[in-house]
Amino acid sequence: MIPLWGVLANALAAPVAPIATILGMLACVLGPLLPGVADAVTALAWVPSSYIAGLGRVLASTGIATIPWPSGWWGALATGVIGYGALAFFVMRRSANRLGARILAGMASATLIAVVLMYFVPTWAVRASVPDDWTIAQCDVGQGDALVIQSEGAYALIDTGEFPERLEECLALLGITNLDLVVLTHFDKDHVTGWPALVGVTHELWTGPPENEADQRIIDALVEGGAIYRQVRRGDTASLGAYSLSVAWPDTAPLGSPGNDSSVVLELRPRQACSDCLSGLFLGDLGERAQQILAARERFSPVDVVKVSHHGSADQYHPLYEALEASIALIGVGAENTYGHPAPSLLAALPSTTIVVRSDRDGTATLQRTDGGGIVMWSER
Repeated sequence: MIPLWGVLANALAAPVAPIATILGMLACVLGPLLPGVADAVTALAWVPSSYIAGLGRVLASTGIATIPWPSGWWGALATGVIGYGALAFFVMRRSANRLGARILAGMASATLIAVVLMYFVPTWAVRASVPDDWTIAQCDVGQGDALVIQSEGAYALIDTGEFPERLEECLALLGITNLDLVVLTHFDKDHVTGWPALVGVTHELWTGPPENEADQRIIDALVEGGAIYRQVRRGDTASLGAYSLSVAWPDTAPLGSPGNDSSVVLELRPRQACSDCLSGLFLGDLGERAQQILAARERFSPVDVVKVSHHGSADQYHPLYEALEASIALIGVGAENTYGHPAPSLLAALPSTTIVVRSDRDGTATLQRTDGGGIVMWSER
């Protein structure tokens, strides 16, 4: 991504940034000696500081704060060739060396055309091919989980993956700019550290129990961005368009310390009879013991889609998957990961009728019910 407003934001903030900095330093010096005076100086520092923060929020909320751009070395090289080539052309075009100016302009133009043909055109083609009426999407965020549910214009996101830019790419691909509900199943980095992509676009936030101050800071940042926060337990529900999302785990008395076995488990069911709706169970990173307790207590009826726990690790209670009889099993997993995910034992335990959709192999994928009652998948690969 390339920020469009970075230079403008810095130019507008530059006059007041030194004032905020000097007042902040002065408040720190005066704090131990004259607390009352330090409080007054801090209040003064709030004025330029809030201006800078407000400026950033306003420019970031324009919807065009950044433009997509290829990552890696060739994206950096293309930026340099286009930028310096264009700058040199304007500097040299009035000099005697007009041939050099034309060569630089040609290099910059050729690089820009190459970026458009090699990056933007394929990206636009993929975006144009995404169906509008999908119900469940699995984002390719590498070794991590990020799933989206859509119904009647409302969106719920389950986990973020590790990298904000990967999540932003997926949401852009799906045409999503606001999220009605975000669920962070637990606070492992491959499930939550993509959270910066959600600041300011999240209406309601659900989490399991936070484990430490770092977890709480993530919650606080999203709340400051406008999210309504709720720590959920078994029995909590929310409506999302034609669907009901129910929390099946954890219970009021957690199985253990926050972590995999305290993952929020969500059951997706239509709120009333619906011929084109999907049902699903999203298992977070629940381990075998927790899955066994959950299966015995809830006795789930079959579902259309199951989000396989813990990226398809071997730590699974196989009878749960047999009872669910899912048509589709979603596995969020990174290519060439070093964990051996998905485990051969898990894949062998899934019913023979279950189709496995893996983010490392299929990329971002969407699911929807067809008029004939089947399930159709779109994937970017």
